[in-house]
Amino acid sequence: MSKYYQPAKLLIGASMLDVLPEVLSGYGKRVLLVSTNDEPLQSLYDKIHGLLDGFDVVHFTGVVPNPTVESVDACLPLAVDIDVIVAVGGGSSMDTAKAINLKLHHPHDTWESLFERYDSFAAEYDTKFLPLVSIPTTSGTGSQVTQAAVLSMGVDKLTLYHTGLLSDVAILDPNLTTTLPRRLTSATAFDTFTHAFESYLSDKSNALTRLDSLNAMQIVVKTLPKVLEDPQNVTLREQLMVADTLGGRSLSNAGAHAPHPLSEIIGGLANAMHGEALASVYPAFIKIGNARFEETFKSLSQTLFDQDDLYTAMVSFLKSIQLNISIKDLVKDEATFEAIRNHPVWGVLPFGDRDFFEAILDEAY
Repeated sequence: MSKYYQPAKLLIGASMLDVLPEVLSGYGKRVLLVSTNDEPLQSLYDKIHGLLDGFDVVHFTGVVPNPTVESVDACLPLAVDIDVIVAVGGGSSMDTAKAINLKLHHPHDTWESLFERYDSFAAEYDTKFLPLVSIPTTSGTGSQVTQAAVLSMGVDKLTLYHTGLLSDVAILDPNLTTTLPRRLTSATAFDTFTHAFESYLSDKSNALTRLDSLNAMQIVVKTLPKVLEDPQNVTLREQLMVADTLGGRSLSNAGAHAPHPLSEIIGGLANAMHGEALASVYPAFIKIGNARFEETFKSLSQTLFDQDDLYTAMVSFLKSIQLNISIKDLVKDEATFEAIRNHPVWGVLPFGDRDFFEAILDEAY
């Protein structure tokens, strides 16, 4: 049986942010706005406050990169009598908002119990939380259309899955991404590519998810190098937002593959940017995984890069977007790499045995 579920209403286009008051009017007056306190985004936050002049806005600015359970907990005392949550920013802001939403519904549960209970991306729940409106300012995480929230608890990066975390509305305004630095543009867009690539490989993929995956990968390969040359091009930026959404849809319905848990452990222990952690392992995953996916890899390479050898094509693509990095570039010392290599999770994941993961890590280092 195949399933494909995506309830979010998508509003796409330049200046689409201006419809935010109309979107929120159907939910109530008291708004929890969730964001970072980053200086480059202050003008955006000021604009949102201006748009919401007739609303009672509680603005939580405590979002941190690689969000933590502590950062979520810091918001909870502020989130009183809220009608709707608005997340503005990248994946960290959206994941924080989702986790706040879940924790407001489970105020007495420990984080340990929540991670244990909501650990399956395929599970479905009838429970509805507060309405969530997501406004991404990057093109990469797909969080605006996924049921997942990734948080750090100590040195571990863990994921909550709940269908109640899906956005009710996502506003995709490419004007909000034109000032994104080159490094973040590359890292987030490559994250989009990996969502699509891995969900295409998933044994839970179906005709619809594979169509989303292929479209997303093709857009990123074609568009990202152009965006890096012309970062103010709103039309190209919109294409990356579309790819981000397609990748998120395929990921939410089919799931990821081995590179994502690899990148989450690397990111947690090395405090590395998610997209860069992914880039550090992708050529190695393709080389080690070729015996298992030889025909699929060849077909994808022909479709995406017009050549047979996906490993060579991937190395070249990563160089073209300035993401040709190794794990050694991300970890502070060899002890950190050994902690990554010896992590107990490699023995329990469904994508391969410990030898498979260790081979990828050794090749990527």
